[in-house]
Amino acid sequence: MSQVKAVSARNARRGKKSGLTLVELFFVLVVVGVFVEFALPQMSNVLAEARTAKVSALAAVLRIAQCRSEAWL
Repeated sequence: MSQVKAVSARNARRGKKSGLTLVELFFVLVVVGVFVEFALPQMSNVLAEARTAKVSALAAVLRIAQCRSEAWL
């Protein structure tokens, strides 16, 4: 923690301000945008596959229940 204070004090003496510049902020936004561009389609594919798997599992349970109910008759 003392190192952070020392760096801040040194920057204050030199007249430098701490924080992000506009260019750094823009760079972060571009990186996040690229990440979102590639991650969102993959996420939607995963969600669609999960829904399909859920429906298939439910159909299998219903088939088993139907077979068991027919066996009792």
